Amino acid sequence: CLSARDAAEAAARGWQLVGPDPAGRPNYRLYRHADGCGAEQVVARANMQTGRFTCHTCDEGWLTAPSSIYLLEFTLPNGTALVKLGFSRDAHSRLFHQILLDKTISARVVRVVPMPSGLIALRREKQLHGILAAELPQARVPIATFAGVLKVKTEIYWPVAAARIHALLDTEVARLANRRPRRSAARGTPRRRRNA
Repeated sequence: CLSARDAAEAAARGWQLVGPDPAGRPNYRLYRHADGCGAEQVVARANMQTGRFTCHTCDEGWLTAPSSIYLLEFTLPNGTALVKLGFSRDAHSRLFHQILLDKTISARVVRVVPMPSGLIALRREKQLHGILAAELPQARVPIATFAGVLKVKTEIYWPVAAARIHALLDTEVARLANRRPRRSAARGTPRRRRNA
């Protein structure tokens, strides 16, 4: 039953199916944010299935919301193996709904490193690509190798880069584990002058 499937997909994302779209659009449903603020909103079924939406009432924007840096692995139809380093709030959704053009190729999420925010994930991901470009410039795969199979055009590497990527991600995990919240002085508090 389609309704039962819609309800199960919503529950998996922390939402509750309320009913059909009040505007009558067949590919949309009305949902309630069950694991959040309780607000109701209309969401496309495809977006509920893939997680490509946010609660209009309580969700943070991608810059401040928790995110992650991921490592993906592909095997193209001709047997060519590739890896991708990137960032996303939902690595599985990114892989299967935004990267793959050919859904029959073998692909998997190898590793996900949680990051405090999308902005931090973006910055760190760019730094990691910079390190790879400097250390392993030959590991970047030409676009022609995966054109027509993957939707992306950059940040695809030969498997030789995988060990270095894992080492960089290990460093990220250790760095985040040792990260301490910064203390900030209260606004408006005058600084004490030192005696000369």
